Amino acid sequence: MSRILTRQQLVDAHACKDQVDLFEKTFGDAVDVTVELAVSVVDMFDWDFAANNFLSKVALDRYNDATEPLWRDYKEATNEAPYDNFKVRQAWRNFTMATAPLWAELYISEQKK
Repeated sequence: MSRILTRQQLVDAHACKDQVDLFEKTFGDAVDVTVELAVSVVDMFDWDFAANNFLSKVALDRYNDATEPLWRDYKEATNEAPYDNFKVRQAWRNFTMATAPLWAELYISEQKK
């Protein structure tokens, strides 16, 4: 399953210029969102922005419930070991590797409604 996301949707949601430009450079004017695609660009895009702007309230609540423990782990890593780059990077990686596919799953699932 997939669902279209357009450059114009980012513009309309007031995404920053860098993200709009990156979207256009990477995908052109539109892309068929799949979980696999989201994972392939996991480090490139702001998934929280996408969640807050392109998911319904119900889907956003599910996204936040699922990602909150990983966000908390990341914040703890930055507070406890700000100079332990490996621990901070690993916590960030865990967070982003969960958020991208989750966002895509929720975004695609809302197309059916």
